[in-house]
Amino acid sequence: MTPTNVTLPKDMLDQIQAIADRECRTLDGQIQWMLARQLERRSLGRSVNRTVPSEADQAFMAALRELHALAGGPSTRAVATGAGGMSHTTVADALRGPFTPTWYVASGLVEYLGGDLDKFRELWAVAQR
Repeated sequence: MTPTNVTLPKDMLDQIQAIADRECRTLDGQIQWMLARQLERRSLGRSVNRTVPSEADQAFMAALRELHALAGGPSTRAVATGAGGMSHTTVADALRGPFTPTWYVASGLVEYLGGDLDKFRELWAVAQR
């Protein structure tokens, strides 16, 4: 694939940079991730801006919420601090759903809450299809 140079408006770059910072990625890495994700969803016939979570999204979120409850329901601030590298609002958004969070966020939560990373990776991968 030949690289293409694209000029984005400053406000859009600032928004992407904020997401990249939150997800611990470089700006270029975040843009590449976003483009790959968009292409992946389009190739699977899935709308990029879904409004209704799939059954797989719901299954993942139910498992994540159950894990959180089994771990004693720690506060989002405690989870963010313990999982490291994410804000409490990112944790709250991930636990609230309705869509699956990025794997970086999901894996951090699962590890901190003492869950089975392989089981959640499988659930997460199915939700991405």
